[in-house]
Amino acid sequence: MRCTSRKSNRKGWWLGLFALLCCLGWSSNNHFAHAGNPWSLQGRLPEHVFLLHDNDVYFGTDRMYSSGLLLEVANLGKLGDAAQAMSRFFFSDRVMALSSLSVFVGHHMYTPNNITIRRFIEGDRPFAAWLFGGVKYEVQGADWNLKVQASLGIVGPWAFGDEFQTNWHWLARQLIQSTDPPVPQGWHNQLPNEPTFQLGVRWSKEIAQIVSRNTRHLDLSLFTGGDLGNVWVRGMIGLTLRFGYIINMIPSSEDLPWLLREGSHHPLTGKPIIGNPTVGPHGMGGRGLQDWEFYVFIRPVVRFVARNMFLDGTLFQDSHSVPKVPIVVEGEFGISLKIRYFRLSVSAVFQSVEGDYERVDPSGHRFLRIMGGFEGF
Repeated sequence: MRCTSRKSNRKGWWLGLFALLCCLGWSSNNHFAHAGNPWSLQGRLPEHVFLLHDNDVYFGTDRMYSSGLLLEVANLGKLGDAAQAMSRFFFSDRVMALSSLSVFVGHHMYTPNNITIRRFIEGDRPFAAWLFGGVKYEVQGADWNLKVQASLGIVGPWAFGDEFQTNWHWLARQLIQSTDPPVPQGWHNQLPNEPTFQLGVRWSKEIAQIVSRNTRHLDLSLFTGGDLGNVWVRGMIGLTLRFGYIINMIPSSEDLPWLLREGSHHPLTGKPIIGNPTVGPHGMGGRGLQDWEFYVFIRPVVRFVARNMFLDGTLFQDSHSVPKVPIVVEGEFGISLKIRYFRLSVSAVFQSVEGDYERVDPSGHRFLRIMGGFEGF
């Protein structure tokens, strides 16, 4: 049976997100604003151009969340100026923070368990493609991080899932001279065209760290957030553990005395700093950042799902749907390497079952995530 949403529920979702954003903004602005600091500690996160690729073919499957592409550009040109202007508006000068503003465009594809069956399959998830673009604002504090993003898009034939998967599989067959991957047969059963609008917020707080000067060797963060729109309505909570040789873009309170000029005030305590330590070119009192980075990361997360368009079907018209599982557990394990201006991250993502299908794989779903591109400084 197709799931529908009542108007009162939709109103509650919007009010809930508005309240969450207000609370996060108030918390960050007040928790990190300390008296006695006469100068601004705000700057920019590094500019970057990243391409992210998700695909389950690396695990020998072609189903569920079958493919994802995302191109993101951050802080280039006027984007960096706009990010700093937003930070000056939302945060006090006494908040130690780096910010960025990025634009992105992405494409997701979702398919049933078997893409070679042409007939409509009642008990399996529908074919669906999502083409979207948007903006993201990020602020990195001394031990906290806030991300807020908004996107517009389209789900349905206008998202070109059929053309993308058919041509990609044809090219792969030519390159490897094989009959696999197969020709997809069921895209005429996909979800109908529907415009999408999504808001998302992520808040993380560092709860443990091992830092030596400008290098982190370990950090553990708790994060939470949510998504609201006609694609997803969901909340989440999780942990991120990183260990290795990690760039410390914002110095810890223990390292600040040797990073700040004589006569300055400690931005967290408001007490004057005594001494004349070395000051480097990167602002915020820093002496500079190492030009390489390598770390391993582990990210478990629990998602609480009230709506998933790719299972519930479209919101404004009738479409195929299957019952969803309201709690989904996900684990991501990977590595990230940065050498001067280039970064490459590779991770494996493991998800529990999202829907109550007729043929359920109890092991859930697995896919590989590859992200690479240019990162400034």
